[in-house]
Amino acid sequence: MPEVDQLLLAALAHDNGSNNPQEAAGGGAGAQHKAPAANGGSTAPANGSKPPAGSNPNQQPQPPQSHPKQQQQPQPKAPQQQQGSQQGDANGNNGNSNNNGRTSPAAALSTSKLKQARRDMLRNAMELAVMRSISHVNIATVYAVYDNVILERLKREGGGTAYALRRQGPQDMQLGSKPVFVALCMELCDSGSLASKLEERSFPRLLPAPPPPSASISPSVMQFGGAGAAGLQGGPVSRSGRVLDMVGIYLTVLEVACALRYLHARRLLHRDIKSANILLKASPTDPRGWTCKLADFGSAIVLDQFQPPEDMEEEEGAGGHAGPEAGVAGGPGAGGGGGGGPGGRWFAVQEQSWGTITHMSPESMDNNSRVDASSDIFALGIVMWEIASGRGYRPYKELAPEQIGAAVRGGLRPAFTSDVPQAYRSLAQQCWAAEPHRRPSAVELVAAVKAQLSLLQAESRQQQHLQQAMQQQQQRGAAAAPAGPAAGGGGRSPGGFRG
Repeated sequence: MPEVDQLLLAALAHDNGSNNPQEAAGGGAGAQHKAPAANGGSTAPANGSKPPAGSNPNQQPQPPQSHPKQQQQPQPKAPQQQQGSQQGDANGNNGNSNNNGRTSPAAALSTSKLKQARRDMLRNAMELAVMRSISHVNIATVYAVYDNVILERLKREGGGTAYALRRQGPQDMQLGSKPVFVALCMELCDSGSLASKLEERSFPRLLPAPPPPSASISPSVMQFGGAGAAGLQGGPVSRSGRVLDMVGIYLTVLEVACALRYLHARRLLHRDIKSANILLKASPTDPRGWTCKLADFGSAIVLDQFQPPEDMEEEEGAGGHAGPEAGVAGGPGAGGGGGGGPGGRWFAVQEQSWGTITHMSPESMDNNSRVDASSDIFALGIVMWEIASGRGYRPYKELAPEQIGAAVRGGLRPAFTSDVPQAYRSLAQQCWAAEPHRRPSAVELVAAVKAQLSLLQAESRQQQHLQQAMQQQQQRGAAAAPAGPAAGGGGRSPGGFRG
């Protein structure tokens, strides 16, 4: 995506102190960190920090974006420290090795910190570049960007704390002064994250199960519903006599899929789709009370390499695409799963694997591996399980984090509970297929979810008509019941009450 590439290179050049974007891109990234965020007096990184592939995925959901997002520019002291480490000591040894030519522990730690700082800077620069170049109703919106600002803490009356931004001045150019940031003013997602709703089990809702058809219901009533009316509504009724609110579940999956369709059309791969990165904005008109906003683009990469269609056919072989079998429109080459189609597929070679291990596809777990849009689709399939069957727990909760990667490569996937409809299960299972070309594309996934949602809404209307017809029949039966004894002559005749 040219505009993202230009913004990213410009950000790298600015943070590295270089005027040459090619030099900034080739030389990596300088140190950059996120600033403390104002959140009721506490401090936390905006949008949460990203765990490496082997880290603990059971992390707490981050608060919604209710404040400007800051990105700290590198301090001028960092190059001096690096230069000093290269000068060595008075004995002629350099700062990175001992007399035996081996790297000292202190130097190794310094190198590790430097690499982490470079990765953080690159993440922040990528997120800044992406957020400034995209706009979608299901993606967190950036309203304004403020360069070269200082974050100050202010004391309020009563002991409260507030934060304010001001422009960088001459007094801030000295060493030891407050750090300089790039601040993003984003829309307020005031309903938390999808992960928080799942953990508190306020979503999805459990609805009363529709009453089973009675043998006494007339055929005219049964025309409003049938034996297949619960095909998408839910699986077996739970012990509490309730079923999942599948309309709310499908709406949530549809919004995230629409966001991915937008990103993949612009050759952007998110690489960290999970419930904690799906923020929620209040919406009184929505049956759930909120809408989804995809956030946290620090792991995003540009799909900058192209695979022609003839190579795709050789790779996919005779197996083709698994679309029509489970309700995903398409066939071989009709989208594949890599954001491609009849014209080919865009992909990228990632130098370092990144994401949350519970949601990563098998091919995305390796460094220097090829990834495409199907990696995001795999992660969305795991999110579909989180919503319907996770009950607030992380996927593979019976495994330690370091065991998950090998298990997923071996074919392990989360197991749905029995109350989840088969159509929904099949769609999620297509998304987390082991072979990337067998996963639906975002375009196909949006079409499939819309089709299932439409059928579900039609069945819901049938259920409503059925319940209304049953109530009317019961009311007619209750109205006719008192007339029975009078007609049989067991009581007084109407004339008996007259004088």
